[in-house]
Amino acid sequence: MLKEFFARVPVVQFRHRFFNNAAGLHHWCRDLMYLSEPIVVVIATHATATGLAVRGELITPEVIMDGVRHADNVKLLHFSSCLLLQEEGPARQIVEGLLHLGRFPVSGYTTSVDWAASAIIEFTYLDLFLVLRDW
Repeated sequence: MLKEFFARVPVVQFRHRFFNNAAGLHHWCRDLMYLSEPIVVVIATHATATGLAVRGELITPEVIMDGVRHADNVKLLHFSSCLLLQEEGPARQIVEGLLHLGRFPVSGYTTSVDWAASAIIEFTYLDLFLVLRDW
C-alpha cells in the first residue's frame, strides 16, 4: 500500500525490505548508509515494551541502533510497532539512545493500536512529514 500511496510523489523512491530475525534486520539497517538519498525508515512489525517481535524472536532496538548509527542519510525512523515506546519499557531507553545521536527524529507507539487506525495515521503522518520536509 505504501508503494502505491507514494507513487504520486515524484521525489519519493519506495523500497520494501523483509526481515525474519535480528540478523536480517541488522543487515537492512546497515545497508541504509550505502544509499545516497535522504531516507525515511518505517519498521512495521509486532512489538512489546522490550523489543520487536518477529516469528517468536524478540529483537531489541540495539540491533537497529547499531545498524543505523552510521547512516547519516536517515531523516526519520518510525516504528509502526505497538508498545515499543512505552515510557517504562527497556526498548524506550534504547530508542532514546538513537535520539541522542541527534541526527533524526524517532517516532512510534506507546500503546496497542488497531491495524486499520495505524495505517490511516501513518499514511497521514508520513505524507505530512514529506510535505514539511525540505528535500
